[in-house]
This record gives sequence, structure tokens and C-alpha cells, in this order.
Amino acid sequence: MKKSALYLVGVIMMGLVVVAGSCSKKNDVGSGLLMIVNASPAFGPLDVNIDSKLVSGSGLASPGNTAYAPILEGSHQVRVLNVGGTTNLVSLTLTTIANANQSLYFTTDRVQFSSLL
Repeated sequence: MKKSALYLVGVIMMGLVVVAGSCSKKNDVGSGLLMIVNASPAFGPLDVNIDSKLVSGSGLASPGNTAYAPILEGSHQVRVLNVGGTTNLVSLTLTTIANANQSLYFTTDRVQFSSLL
């Protein structure tokens, strides 16, 4: 009984160390993290460009999202197109902040931006 209780305490402590270590990672000063979410089956796969750089790989399917990626704080130009398309589905200026996880959601009827500090 004592061995299993000690083992359980050891597993819990290891879990706390892993969680604490993963939470201590800091971003570079002046940058945050951004995730793009395609929540619109009506659009199909999307090419997302931020400041003229493709950030969605070879097309972001719905439902789907990118991993969080570093982005400098400040204003950024966002263009969203169907894969291989030339006409913007969405074109906007996005303002990001430092030291925050931020998400940009594309849905059928709107674009939503959220930030977690």
C-alpha cells in the first residue's frame, strides 16, 4: 500500500514538473503567438498571408488551425484567399500585442480575433 501511494505521489510530482517547465517558456520581447483557425466549411481550404508571407502551409482546411507561431507586436496586413486563388476573401489590418496567445478565426459570416493574456 505504501509503495503504490509513494509511486502515485512520484507520478504527480513528475507531472507538476513537466507542466511548470512548459509554462515557463517566454516569448522574445515584443512578440506574441498567433494561431489561425478556419472554421468555415463554406470557404474550403484557405491560403492565409500575413505581411505577404504564406502562413497556412499548403492550404488550411476546415475545420482546422495552424500551430501557434511567433509574431511581432504591431500592425500586420492579412489576406485570405481560396487555395491557388487570386481574389481576396478577406483583407484586413491585424494589430497584435506582445506576450499573449492570440487567435484569428475565419467563419462563414465573420472574422474574429481574440487574445489571451
